[in-house]
Amino acid sequence: MSSLSEQESQAFAEMYRSLFSQPSPPTPRTQRAHDHTRSAEQEVITHTDAPSGSRPLTDPLGSFFRRAEKRNQLLKNGVLTPSGQLKSRSSMLLDEKVAEVESCKNDWELLQWTDGLFATQREMEIAARGEMGSKAGVKRKNSKKGKSKETNADNSDSTQILATEPQVANGPDSLTRSTHFHVYPYLLSLLMRTFRERYADPFISLSLFHHARRLSVFSYVYGCTTPVYNELLDTLWTCFRDLEGFLKALREMEVNGVEFDGRTRAIVEKITTEGAGGRSWSDWDAEELGKLGRMRQMVGLDSVERRYRGRE
Repeated sequence: MSSLSEQESQAFAEMYRSLFSQPSPPTPRTQRAHDHTRSAEQEVITHTDAPSGSRPLTDPLGSFFRRAEKRNQLLKNGVLTPSGQLKSRSSMLLDEKVAEVESCKNDWELLQWTDGLFATQREMEIAARGEMGSKAGVKRKNSKKGKSKETNADNSDSTQILATEPQVANGPDSLTRSTHFHVYPYLLSLLMRTFRERYADPFISLSLFHHARRLSVFSYVYGCTTPVYNELLDTLWTCFRDLEGFLKALREMEVNGVEFDGRTRAIVEKITTEGAGGRSWSDWDAEELGKLGRMRQMVGLDSVERRYRGRE
């Protein structure tokens, strides 16, 4: 089974950027059944209700206080819909963005929409950095109070704060930023799945992941979470049968603290089931079985031998 090299991985990021340098939209591909996008939308919305990788609550009292805190936050920052339902801002934004994705008539329109999402991400990051810089400047200025410092140093700090504050004032507020950062990974996972299944273009799916990872630290931390990595894993196996790349992605999740969830394990189980390709397990070579065994061990599944003991 072939593996994507580092050079090929870098090529995906270059491919994403080059798509927007084309003078005119490419000819739209034939779309697949509409239910693919609907299933992607439902999965994304499900993730917002139950965060991936979360453990079952075993503390009744702690569960009560967490639910109460969540209700208080919803009352404070929620939005009243025309039907009278109180929804969180992130849910409202997600519904709005999913509808926009649905309205794209072809893959070129969806690429343009995706570029706008990354532009918004950069705008939110600039505003967040500006606010952090402003707070750091104020802290430095306050620490100098009561101490004898040169006037030039105080003027320099004041100038730096004044230069930073207009950027924060003119940029998105903290609530808008936090809402975007919460929705960002679910939109990324939806886009990756839509390009892979609706437009049969797994290369764009891979390029979106690599672009989000290399865009910035903010983009990687907030964007490349469990749902997005699951789409990467599904693409690597379903479209490329790339065991080496799959194992590399799992290791990357483990190293960076990205949790495995039920869908991650389901994809590994799919490899166990489909990977044999009608062959007996005794026909698998040692390298293939070794990689599959390491995958199952990493996500907490039984070994291949134990899983299929007595079935042959």
